[in-house]
Amino acid sequence: MEIRKTQGGIALAIAQVVLWGFNKHYHLFSQTSLQAKTLFEAADWHGVQRSSRERIQFYDVRVVETVERLRREFNTETLSDATWHEVKFQYIILLINHKQPECAETFFNSVCCKILHRLYFHNDFIFVRPTISTEHIDSDPPAYRSYYPRDQGFEPVLRRLITDFGLRRSFSNLKRDIGLLANRTQRWLGCLRQNLSLFK
Repeated sequence: MEIRKTQGGIALAIAQVVLWGFNKHYHLFSQTSLQAKTLFEAADWHGVQRSSRERIQFYDVRVVETVERLRREFNTETLSDATWHEVKFQYIILLINHKQPECAETFFNSVCCKILHRLYFHNDFIFVRPTISTEHIDSDPPAYRSYYPRDQGFEPVLRRLITDFGLRRSFSNLKRDIGLLANRTQRWLGCLRQNLSLFK
């Protein structure tokens, strides 16, 4: 208990900076993803590629930005083990009502692994298993959807997957396009199985 009284203030501030970094990343990633959908609907393929490259870089840029801020504001190399324990504890508290706790935990790990020595890469200082259950977090639209082609059939699942994207641009013949995509995918899977059998 004594640790929380003495280290709690700085630990909470560090945890807030890490969560700030994640929230900034998630906001920018979400905005760019929405723009990518618009680019796709407009058939701007160069824009789609550019947007995809940017999204891939966002995470690393935000991690480095957060690490630099922590080093500058908190002189992180001098912090004790007790402080880092408290940082993780405070971060867990900040995630209680967060809508993306597992992604935020991963971001925390990425930041800590850039700051802490390898000896600290264990359960006490980073997240090994999710702390906050995402099972009951409601999200509209859902954070993810599950599709089961084996149970529901390949073409119905493809149709549902494509319509779930909610594209504004209509298809001239969705049934035909899904049939073509299903046939090509089935052929590709057949070739893949055949090639993999060569390695047995």
